[in-house]
Amino acid sequence: MVRGHYLYARGASDNKGQVVAVLGAAEAYLQTGGRLPLNLKILVEGEEEIASPHLADTLRRERERFAADAVVICDEALLDPQTPLLMYGLRGTLSLEVELRGPAHDLHSGTFGGAVDNPLNVLVRLLGALQDPQTRRIAIPGFYDRVRPLDPEERALLARVPVTDEVARHLTGAPALAGEEGYTTVERVSVRPTLDLHGLWGGYTGPGHKSVIPARAGAKFSMRLVPDQEPDEIADLTIAHLRSLAPPTVALEVRILGKARPVLTDPRAPAVQAMADALRQGFGAPPLSMRAGGSIPVARDLQEILGAPLVLVGFGLPDDNAHAPNEKFYLPNLWRGVETLIHYYARFAHTAGSR
Repeated sequence: MVRGHYLYARGASDNKGQVVAVLGAAEAYLQTGGRLPLNLKILVEGEEEIASPHLADTLRRERERFAADAVVICDEALLDPQTPLLMYGLRGTLSLEVELRGPAHDLHSGTFGGAVDNPLNVLVRLLGALQDPQTRRIAIPGFYDRVRPLDPEERALLARVPVTDEVARHLTGAPALAGEEGYTTVERVSVRPTLDLHGLWGGYTGPGHKSVIPARAGAKFSMRLVPDQEPDEIADLTIAHLRSLAPPTVALEVRILGKARPVLTDPRAPAVQAMADALRQGFGAPPLSMRAGGSIPVARDLQEILGAPLVLVGFGLPDDNAHAPNEKFYLPNLWRGVETLIHYYARFAHTAGSR
């Protein structure tokens, strides 16, 4: 018996469209045949953007209740409206905040400049030391020790994904692309780790000029991680590196804001193959395969606690402006998504029932 099929639902508008696709497929069965061909369990929780801190404990406590033959996370994107993608992995993530404290209060730079260290100056130097400016490799000692080498077979698979530098420039609006030397754009956004600053604060940023040495300065940044990097270990390495670089003229504090472990799925699993067939029927084209660049904190928990294969699919588009103003969802993809999931429910029910 097919014990369950899971949807992981988020609050962003593109994910709401994907929720509608899952429910629309179920509604089509109920309105036409009166029942679904499998048992459908829909898991909806509201803590994804803060790394789902309570869901793992709930899954462990209620493991039998959540038991399933497959976990479908409908949270990914298509390559374009006509080309579906079937993801076989997710990057993990580690989000940190660093704060430097110097003088007891803001100081006049003319009176005290040159006598005390400016926390904002020190912060910029520390952040600059986290990444090689030429190769774009992360300069934290030990950071790459557990990174799996990219083998020729996977490299050939990713080369089939037709995302050129020109396409990437169009999607981003950037004047030119940049990234780790020796890797293509598709590889950089899927199978390689990254480090990005998200915000800096300190000093005076209002209108006009104010020559102040700030008492405090800080930054938020995150790293996308790949198998077999563990967020806790990377956090320890990063904090140790920052402490080794920070001068005694400032006090350093680093806080962990969120983390998620990377995920790899089994593309040979019957549930994944059933989705590949369903995408082919729903979109009229076979899906391409790659790892997703984003992170879903609970994905690894679902995989390990429930022991069920993960199916990573979705019907958004790269230009949906996810996590940004004017986020959207392309409606024709909604209807293709409904059709795809109708086929998937039937296909997986047949596959699981024949085992």
